[in-house]
Formats: sequence, structure tokens, C-alpha cells
Amino acid sequence: MTTAFSLIAIVLLAAGVLTACDNIESAQVRSDFPEVMLTLQTNIQASGYQVSRVQKVDVGMKKAGYAIDEYRVVFFAKPEEVKIILEEYPDFASFLPLSITIYKEGDMIRLVGMPFALPKAHESGQALETMIARWEKDTTEIIRQTTETRE
Repeated sequence: MTTAFSLIAIVLLAAGVLTACDNIESAQVRSDFPEVMLTLQTNIQASGYQVSRVQKVDVGMKKAGYAIDEYRVVFFAKPEEVKIILEEYPDFASFLPLSITIYKEGDMIRLVGMPFALPKAHESGQALETMIARWEKDTTEIIRQTTETRE
């Protein structure tokens, strides 16, 4: 499977997962993509998280012949929480790092948080439920702050 095809499959899979979940934070703003991207990463760090990676999805899509504007997935986490998940809740390791997708659609910049409804579906215990609830709250706040400062 080529890299471009893999990226397309991931994007389509993510889109299917996102449409199936009710608990997704999203927002949009009219602004310059690089400015919103910088504000997003600044807000992630100000919330106590570390940006672990920025995936440039549009590059692979363009190589595959798709016309797509700027499209990134920003991955972030708190290293101590990743360690807890790996040690105590290994079934949930695939939900980390957290992510926010940011993409340009026409003159709008859209931000979408990961669907937190998926891990809540399992019997996980109160400690993990509390952590997931905080991730959801933090992600919502990061997206709100990022788009609010640009309106």
C-alpha cells in the first residue's frame, strides 16, 4: 500500500468515526492558517500538554492527485499520563496522543477534536473516566480559545 493511499484510508476512516460520534468538539474561524496553527500549538502548551507531532496530511493527498488545502493533525499529550495509560490501561494506548485536526476549507479554518465517546464505552474504572473527562474538557477549551481569539 502506498503512503498516499494509506493517508487517504486514514482520513476516510477518521471521517467515518467522526460522523458516528456525538461527542466531538469542533469550531471554525476566518483567519490565516499559519496564525491559527501557531495559536493552536501555543494553547496546547499553555494547557500543560506537549505537542508531540504535527502530521501534514495534505502533502500525501496532493501527491495522490487530490486537490486539498492545508490539512494537519496536531498530536499532543502529557508524558506522565501516557506512562499511566501504558502501564495501567494498555487497551487505551491507541487513544494517545490526543489530537486536534486543523484544516482549511475555502476561507474558513476548521478545528476538530478527537471523539472521546469511544473510550468511554468500555468498563474502565473511575480514574480513567476522570482522565478522559479532563482530556475532553481541555480539548474543548483549547479549540474554543484558538478560535475565540481570531474572531
